[in-house]
Amino acid sequence: MVYQLGNPTACRYPSPVFLQRTTYLAGVDELVSHRENLACLSEESSRHLLAQPSWFRIPALPEQARAIIDTHYDCDHAIATGHVVACPRR
Repeated sequence: MVYQLGNPTACRYPSPVFLQRTTYLAGVDELVSHRENLACLSEESSRHLLAQPSWFRIPALPEQARAIIDTHYDCDHAIATGHVVACPRR
């Protein structure tokens, strides 16, 4: 879905699969791909954090990921459309 929305990023994994997996799989936080997903949250070229709450629940993420999201994105003022929310960059 993220590819269709035109939210540019230099990240190799624009989908937060590895962050999402930390909510129910042990050891994912030790993967290089997980670290790349964390770094992608700070990528300055992205204007919004796009999330599908039915699949990617920000409150369920580990504290480290939630803190990075809170630092860079304003999800209190997210735009909701359909099944996606867009948190603007702070």
